[in-house]
Amino acid sequence: MTALQSFLSALGFFTRLPLPRLKASMPLAQSAWTFPLAGVVIGALTACAYSALLWLGIRTGIAAWLALGFQMALTGGLHEDGLADTADGLAHGRSREEKLAILRDSRIGSYGVLALIIVLAVRAEAMTALAYHGRMLWIMIAAGAGSRAGLAVLMHMLPHARSDGLAANAGKVSRNQAVAAGTIGIALLWLTGHPLSGLLAASLACLIVGRVTCRQFGGTTGDTLGAAQQVSEAMLLVILTIK
Repeated sequence: MTALQSFLSALGFFTRLPLPRLKASMPLAQSAWTFPLAGVVIGALTACAYSALLWLGIRTGIAAWLALGFQMALTGGLHEDGLADTADGLAHGRSREEKLAILRDSRIGSYGVLALIIVLAVRAEAMTALAYHGRMLWIMIAAGAGSRAGLAVLMHMLPHARSDGLAANAGKVSRNQAVAAGTIGIALLWLTGHPLSGLLAASLACLIVGRVTCRQFGGTTGDTLGAAQQVSEAMLLVILTIK
């Protein structure tokens, strides 16, 4: 698989952009090093939408929520869905089997709704605080890239919670893929002007979600990876609002 094919594979998975179909169907794990590059596109488009709304005179808070709505339309709410399912599984499941069954349930429970509200509100408030920051565009790009680079690392380090499902079908991410994705993510964090604090926030989020994932579900699933992305991006944005 060429670099362009890998990038298009990752971008096609993470977004609903009308992209050309690849001739050869390859496991998503083989494109893991391009996860942060797909995040660059998502972050840049979200920042452009946010900037356009601000240019039209829309208040920063409303513009931030609308920009997040645009991003969810762009991604199909892929990660938000994972966050909600993970919250429901953690809250309602008594055994590992029950927790995994809840992850597969398309219905959303009260804990899933609350998790979505809290994380989206945190992201929107952080974006509001960063609205006229000189590096706002770069911050959104770095947040999109850094939070998705962490997914490749988690997919390499942690086992699959089950033999089927989205994460298992994606395949096991190799060490080289994880290192490449992590390196790109870290490099892009320099765009924020606060690379060390951004790296700390993203790493801490992945560490926490990864530990909870292993203890409660026995490994990763597509939903828990989505939750990791959401928590990681929220923490990264919040840490960058600190002056």
